[in-house]
Amino acid sequence: MFKSSTWKELNAVKHILLSMVDILKDKRIKWFSDNQNVVSIVAKGSMKPELQDIALCIFENCLTHNISIDAEWVPRTFNEKADFISRIIDYDDWGVGEQLFTYLDSLWGPHEIDWFANDDNHKLTVFFSRYWTVNSIGIDAFTVNWNGVNGWFVPPVCLVSKVLRYMRQCMAHGTIVLPFMKSASYWPILCPTGEGFIKEVKGCIDLPTNKEYYTPGKGNKSAFKNDLLELPASLIEKVSLLPDLLTESKSSNTVQNYYYGFLRWKKWALSNGISSEFILPAKPIHVALYLACLVQQNHTPSPINQAFYSIRWAHKITSEISPTDSDLVKNILEGAKRRLSVPVKKKEPITSNMLSHMFDKFYCEDNLYNQRSICACLLSYSGFLRVSELLNLKTCDVLFFQSHMSVFIQKSKTDIYRDGDRIIIARTGNKLCPVKNLEKYLEWIKVFQRHTLSWGDVHETSIM
Repeated sequence: MFKSSTWKELNAVKHILLSMVDILKDKRIKWFSDNQNVVSIVAKGSMKPELQDIALCIFENCLTHNISIDAEWVPRTFNEKADFISRIIDYDDWGVGEQLFTYLDSLWGPHEIDWFANDDNHKLTVFFSRYWTVNSIGIDAFTVNWNGVNGWFVPPVCLVSKVLRYMRQCMAHGTIVLPFMKSASYWPILCPTGEGFIKEVKGCIDLPTNKEYYTPGKGNKSAFKNDLLELPASLIEKVSLLPDLLTESKSSNTVQNYYYGFLRWKKWALSNGISSEFILPAKPIHVALYLACLVQQNHTPSPINQAFYSIRWAHKITSEISPTDSDLVKNILEGAKRRLSVPVKKKEPITSNMLSHMFDKFYCEDNLYNQRSICACLLSYSGFLRVSELLNLKTCDVLFFQSHMSVFIQKSKTDIYRDGDRIIIARTGNKLCPVKNLEKYLEWIKVFQRHTLSWGDVHETSIM
């Protein structure tokens, strides 16, 4: 029987959850999907029985094992953003150049399998990768026995200790390339006494440090590289927690805007012959020229502001010295604002007379469509609500009293930590009373459960 893509992806969520329930127990996890329906169903369920059954299974297992799932929609075009953030602390995506591999292969080869590689840096046609690719023969090299083949090992630095222990367990042999750092967490495994290597090491040579002998990762460079190499083994696995928190240091929309702003700077720099090593960190003179070019192409200071703060954001999260701290760049920004600024045209405020005319024109007994519009206007006016705050209201957020009503605002632009706050709206007793009109609206649609107030899904029909 044909199944929709939503059913397939939701079923994948269920099966992965069930297969990893022991690992995920008592944890909060974030699930990213480019399918909006999956995100909505995981959070609220579905009207379709076959999808609701899967959603209930997910919910019951999460409840039983104390697992909290935060499902978040990530558009396909935004996936690069998460990749950029993860590479801020990524020091694994590297490899050995062809010339150096050929030399080592002549010494200790021929090597038969590349145990830690990807489509970009594999040196042998037979290789394992971290994630599935068309060309790899498998994923997760630790699931197979390494005995019996001459392996080529260029593992992520965070896995070197695990690789050495697994090589000993499998009695494997091969060539492993790793940084010569006595302060690294894996060094005691190779040299427990501090004088000479363990007996399993049959040969060792110092490799040249010239950049041309190695292939950098796609991320170009890794911030905090030296610090990460010296982390104790107990902390290595926790490094993966950092990218997620970095993306949440600002709102998702802000991170998205800054990310694409930084990409525009990168594209401009490369197209104008600036070396990639001067993109992050960037030089003040290059950024000043970039902002000056933007001034020539735009009629408002907004794009220049966005470029400035996007470059600043990218440098701050990588702990690099930002060119935006330079007086040159700051003065260029101020000059751009002065040249491109235009007089502010203030909007006319809504008045009670306007609301009264609106009420007289649209109010009709038992007309749900018109009453929704009236309530939206009166609530926004009396409670000073932003449209996002209005659209997020649920019936359970509203409490009615004899003299007023209390409205709980769960999330606000000015409430970045989501503490939530209540606003009080008094009964006025006249036709524009927001409390009275909202009571009518809720009475007519007869929803007193935890549903949204339906600002956007009512059609122009009477409920009678």
